[in-house]
Amino acid sequence: MIDAVIFDMDGTLFDTERVYEAGWLDAGVSLELYHRFIGRSKGDIDALMLGAGMDPEATWAHKDAYQWKVFDEKGIPVKRGAAAALAFIRVQGMATAIATSSAPEDAKEFLERTGFTQYFDAVVSGKYVPNGKPAPDIFLYAAEQLGCSPERCVVVEDAPNGVRAGKAAGMTVVMVPDVIVPDAEDRSFVDRMMESLEELPEYLKELNQ
Repeated sequence: MIDAVIFDMDGTLFDTERVYEAGWLDAGVSLELYHRFIGRSKGDIDALMLGAGMDPEATWAHKDAYQWKVFDEKGIPVKRGAAAALAFIRVQGMATAIATSSAPEDAKEFLERTGFTQYFDAVVSGKYVPNGKPAPDIFLYAAEQLGCSPERCVVVEDAPNGVRAGKAAGMTVVMVPDVIVPDAEDRSFVDRMMESLEELPEYLKELNQ
């Protein structure tokens, strides 16, 4: 039986990764380096930028200014099936959390702008844990905040680092790929692959039969 569903945010609930990509590229980050950023904590990203000879503070500021200009003009893009899946989970009485590598302030802003705040019992950021994805820390902390045991939680992720973190946490892992196409190794960490969140309610019904 499943008691809780823990969602990654960017690329999973919100179609934001392409905006981030454009922002990082505009700030001078290569596409290859950006792909290494996906799913990682700010500390890890800072280390990657330093290793590439970049100024993290200035690069973040440029990227953030770019993304918020886009979001202010066009809104936060929501992934197909997200609203219906969240409504279903709430009706079923399962607990929910966001577990994101993004800043907690950004997560709360996204939820407020999209009307999704009502669907979540906890919002957990990589800022709150010692190790970012692919370490399991953020998902274990989210489960703790929800009062649920890890083996009764489902993780919903879009990125390889995220599915590795979910599996390391001992949770059932759903992957809805976004920017990065999963390879055979990535797929080995996944219990169910999906094309969109439209498939999630049916899978949760299967798990709770």
